[in-house]
Amino acid sequence: MKQYGQWCAIGLLSVLCVVLIGICLHQPAKKAPKAATDPFKTSMSAVPNGSSNRQTTQQQAAGFVDVKGAVKHPGIYQIQGNARLFDIIRQAGGFAEDADQRQINLAQSLTDQQVVYVPVKGEQGSVAVTMNSPESAVGSSTTTSENSSNPAKVSLNQATATELQALNGIGQKKAEQIIAYREENGGFKALEDLKEVSGIGDKTYEGLKDSITL
Repeated sequence: MKQYGQWCAIGLLSVLCVVLIGICLHQPAKKAPKAATDPFKTSMSAVPNGSSNRQTTQQQAAGFVDVKGAVKHPGIYQIQGNARLFDIIRQAGGFAEDADQRQINLAQSLTDQQVVYVPVKGEQGSVAVTMNSPESAVGSSTTTSENSSNPAKVSLNQATATELQALNGIGQKKAEQIIAYREENGGFKALEDLKEVSGIGDKTYEGLKDSITL
């Protein structure tokens, strides 16, 4: 009986071993874990760098300027970001032979809708670079001071009574006398003719001659 019990125990152990081996063979293999991905990195890599592209485009096309005067090829030219006056002069073919380069600041920066005017030699009171209108000049300080010291003169042959009264020492009565003189005599032939008007002598004329023109 003792030997029989031993054989039963061995049989049970054998059955258990077979069952365990079967279970192990039929169990599905574990899948390898997927590599973790960073959703922020994925989304950022898919988004184009729009701000950089816009900045590059703005730098490439900053606007247009109108080039006039003593250059070889006047016209409208496109400027790039941080453009300088020497850049646009080069685009226009360079200076003409009669250009007065002394009035030009080649290092001056340019912006959209500016007018670039290159004066010829001997030309006075010209602004090299202006904004949209001549009143907003941004040329050299020397040119600007010349313009401010030379205000528009009053025409003796074309001014109205109101415009004549803007002159120093000319009131309504004298303005009417000036108009009457030019109508009777076919206009003023010389500035000195103003002294022919009643009430305007040498002293008054000296104070007016720098403010009047024919």
